[in-house]
Amino acid sequence: MDKRFLILLLLLPLYINAQHFVTNPSFSHTTAPDVEIKKIEFTSAHTIVSFSFIIPKEYIYGGWVATKESIFLRDVNNNDRFFLKKVRNIPLLPEKHYFTRPNEQLDFEIYFDPIDISKTTKIDLIEDPKGGLNFYNVSLKEEKINASEVNLAVNTEEEGNYTEQKLRLQEKESLALYQALKAKDQKCQKEKTTLKVNNGKSKEDESLKLYNALKEKESLLEKKKLRRKKTIFL
Repeated sequence: MDKRFLILLLLLPLYINAQHFVTNPSFSHTTAPDVEIKKIEFTSAHTIVSFSFIIPKEYIYGGWVATKESIFLRDVNNNDRFFLKKVRNIPLLPEKHYFTRPNEQLDFEIYFDPIDISKTTKIDLIEDPKGGLNFYNVSLKEEKINASEVNLAVNTEEEGNYTEQKLRLQEKESLALYQALKAKDQKCQKEKTTLKVNNGKSKEDESLKLYNALKEKESLLEKKKLRRKKTIFL
């Protein structure tokens, strides 16, 4: 037997059982802003959606969480449905998971029927159209983000809450720049020299202004999040 053919036969089971996944998928809007989709994994047996939920601090007694057995995925293009198979680390109603304190985190997974990602590119995750754990237009394609092209636009609630993470990245970079320039400026002061730009302002001052502007943007985002109506999904 041809050795190359033999190698292909040996690799075929690995290819068939290969697991594909998308991390932090984008979506258009959700009725559960405190829940984050961490990963969607596709196997021959299941579509596995991994979530992370932090109980809002407004719930001083902790609160509870659960999901409904009727939860399903829906292909945005043709309305095909993929139904619940099992759950991990979250109960199905009428059982409930009770939190003991605010800001407590729960990571859980929900297993659905398998999805052919060569045919389905966007899905809705529906627990209850009237409210609950609902995510709409969830992309099943991995998206690449170039950090150098990240802008400071403030997201609307409908577009999702992605700008905050990008903003913190820029804030971190600007702070590092400020600290580096400040150290260099201190050295120049000892040598009786200055760091100047064309408009007469020091690079250190400009980097500090950028950092402060980013902090202000982040503060606005935090205030926006607090104004949102917190939803505990059923």
